[in-house]
Amino acid sequence: MAMTKEEYRIQGKKNRAAGAAFERKVRKDMIIKGWIVDKFTDNIDLDMNKIVQAKSNQWGSRSTGFPDFVMFRRKLNIPKFNDYELIFVECKVNGKLSKQEKLKMNWLLKDGHKCLVASKNGKEIEYRAFVEYKERT
Repeated sequence: MAMTKEEYRIQGKKNRAAGAAFERKVRKDMIIKGWIVDKFTDNIDLDMNKIVQAKSNQWGSRSTGFPDFVMFRRKLNIPKFNDYELIFVECKVNGKLSKQEKLKMNWLLKDGHKCLVASKNGKEIEYRAFVEYKERT
């Protein structure tokens, strides 16, 4: 039996809340691991081939950026070096990226950035490196 419009609305609200809670958990985990974590409020425009400011959602907050986080930390713990490691992280409860998200991750990879996908594995967070996505022909 198909869901009603109201049931879809309620399910969407639950999914967004679960996604936001998972993002908070990932952020906390990466901070504990020594990363400086910030919400990525920009987006990748594949048509324009550049990073652009993310559009605001209906409540005015910019939560539509992709990927979810940008993280950095010093590569070496020697104060005289100013060499930082930079990683982009997309949080997906189920670990699955859409085709468009995969293309955006490819765009970041081509610039030499490291990209991770954080997903739920039971009660644990699983991080996997994103490797180049190739469309099937």
